[in-house]
Amino acid sequence: MPGVSLRWEASLVQEPSGFYCPLGPGVVYLFRYLVASARLAYLLRRKGRQFEYVEPQKYDDIVSNCAVCAPAEWDCECPRPKPELEKSEDSVFFYGVNSDGDRLVVSVSRLSTHVAELWLALYTSDGTRYKLPTTLTLDRSAGSCFSAAGLRLQCLAPNRRWRVAFNGLLRQVYSDHADNSVWASQIYRYQQENIGTSKE
Repeated sequence: MPGVSLRWEASLVQEPSGFYCPLGPGVVYLFRYLVASARLAYLLRRKGRQFEYVEPQKYDDIVSNCAVCAPAEWDCECPRPKPELEKSEDSVFFYGVNSDGDRLVVSVSRLSTHVAELWLALYTSDGTRYKLPTTLTLDRSAGSCFSAAGLRLQCLAPNRRWRVAFNGLLRQVYSDHADNSVWASQIYRYQQENIGTSKE
């Protein structure tokens, strides 16, 4: 039955990871979603939430009502002191999209040798891609800011608001491997929005 084998070969879909799936890409993404959901449910049952939901009472203080961020939240969000970096690295990752279709992806990892590993990519709505030319640079993080090579990620309110500012050189990436350097100065604001149903 050569017709059946031809249809079978035509129905194979190549995934970005290089694997072939005879059922199409939707099944692979469904499997990934189910594995990620199961892992998240397992971790929430095993470890619990880092910060519990707050039930405000009449005479609570402003910290327990979440009007002001708790010191424990600031400790988790701000850059760690340099002596703590000898045991592990400190990293933060952001992904943002605006209404025009521009996307920004930022990652900063602080290493123990006073070095920061940066990864910044800016995708504009017209399909142009920009990236940071260098990845390893001097770490200048202090206080509530991750800072290195013209990139500054400032925590305005832990788990709520961040300011992402960049002033430096970005490289425009073309599909034919030719690059063009562009000077960029941008300030973005990230604000976490909780989407859900309200209890009444």
